[in-house]
Amino acid sequence: MNPKRYGIAAKALALNEDGEPLYTIREIANSYNCSPSTVIKYRDQYQETEEIEDRRKYNGSKPALTDREQRLVGRIFSKSNNTSLREASTQLKEDNDINISPSTVKTYLNKSKIKAYRTSTKPALDSSMKKKRYNFALIYMNKSANWWRRVRFSDEAYFKMDELGYRSIIWRRKTSRMQSKKANKKTKYPPKLMVWGWIDYQGTGNLVWIRDNMKAADYIELLDRNLPCDRNFIFLQDGASVHTAGDVFDFFYDNNVEFIEDFPPQSPDLNPIEHVWAFVKRSLKGRSVRNLQELWRIIQDIWENISIDFIHSLIDSITLFRKNFRRVDTFVRNFSSINYFNEKENIKFLRNFHFSNNKNFS
Repeated sequence: MNPKRYGIAAKALALNEDGEPLYTIREIANSYNCSPSTVIKYRDQYQETEEIEDRRKYNGSKPALTDREQRLVGRIFSKSNNTSLREASTQLKEDNDINISPSTVKTYLNKSKIKAYRTSTKPALDSSMKKKRYNFALIYMNKSANWWRRVRFSDEAYFKMDELGYRSIIWRRKTSRMQSKKANKKTKYPPKLMVWGWIDYQGTGNLVWIRDNMKAADYIELLDRNLPCDRNFIFLQDGASVHTAGDVFDFFYDNNVEFIEDFPPQSPDLNPIEHVWAFVKRSLKGRSVRNLQELWRIIQDIWENISIDFIHSLIDSITLFRKNFRRVDTFVRNFSSINYFNEKENIKFLRNFHFSNNKNFS
């Protein structure tokens, strides 16, 4: 028996001294937070039978899998996360005599909050590279936020013509796979544009189109033309061979340019400018460009309009990295004779630490 339903019916049937309804259907519906049709239904039921039927409990269909069978589904994908739904369905039938469709497998994966995602990418690191990254973090983790705000982050990036309109997922009919408007057109050797630039806490710096293969002498000339005359900054570049040539280091020493010599290899995630390149590439998606000159003008326009708040968030996020690293480093040092670079769980952060939580770099 539900008192609320009888209360609705009682109010709907209540009359005043003149024999008129004491409350309107709308007033009752508002007071009980229900629809007017619900009020009428309960009133009519009580008038006919002096009872109101309880809502019939709906039990639903029987689950296709028991709890144990659901755990088997999860175990298949925990052992091999690149298993297809059809392969999992076949494996369950052959190994455990469980006959379910791939769509049912997907349903139970979704209930377990397991979904299909694109494979993420990260730098391929060997043990020596990991050690250099760790040592780099040990040296620079105590630098203040103001010190990092003096750093000028530089790097090169490639932009290919045939990638601008690229969309990895589109909506189409099954039979229209190779239609001209539905497919990405790619040439064997697409025209590409290489640019060099730098950012610091004041925003974006100079952007240069590199038209030929760059050698050490070309790089020195580029630095001489595009680094400001003031020397109140710290220069950061990656470990490309043209960057670490002896003549380049001599240029820094001769011109009193303070720079970071020990930047670890294969570490684009340690340079905030990589996020800027990724932003530029995302901004180019879907644009129609006829030649490299037009592409260069669009890149310049995007570069000049990058938000200063975005640059600040990238550089200031380094201080968050410092706090996280101190915590992990203290944890690791509490273990005597531990091999830092073979402990998967203890130093997982050290293998892949990066300055911000943005998406993977493209």
